[in-house]
Amino acid sequence: MPDSFIEGLPQRAEGLAEGEKFSDFKLHTIDNSFGSWFAFEGNGKEAAPPPSETRTSLAVWIGLLVGNLLSSFIMSFLTMPYYVNPLLGRWLRPLPDERATRSNLRGLGAVAVAIAFWAVGFDLVTERFWSLP
Repeated sequence: MPDSFIEGLPQRAEGLAEGEKFSDFKLHTIDNSFGSWFAFEGNGKEAAPPPSETRTSLAVWIGLLVGNLLSSFIMSFLTMPYYVNPLLGRWLRPLPDERATRSNLRGLGAVAVAIAFWAVGFDLVTERFWSLP
């Protein structure tokens, strides 16, 4: 196709005009997929990323093991006994004479309220009170 034909397309002109809105865009390249996790030395100065993806992967894996260990303890000793079981106890272990429909509606209602509460809380924390630059 000749260049004059391509340049004459109205869609191309519209696309170029649309692109002008983004003329102040600056491309920021991240050296590795874990960004700031490896960005600083102990003294606070910026450091180069680890020299291989293998080292990066093993370091992240070790960090995730700590995160999983801590989250398991929190779930086992705080979240489940002091939050989930009191909130959903009647649904998880309904009384023997309670109708299943009523128990299920009560449990699903509690789950829906909890999800809505955490969604609103997440929105407030990440959008209203604190947000990434």
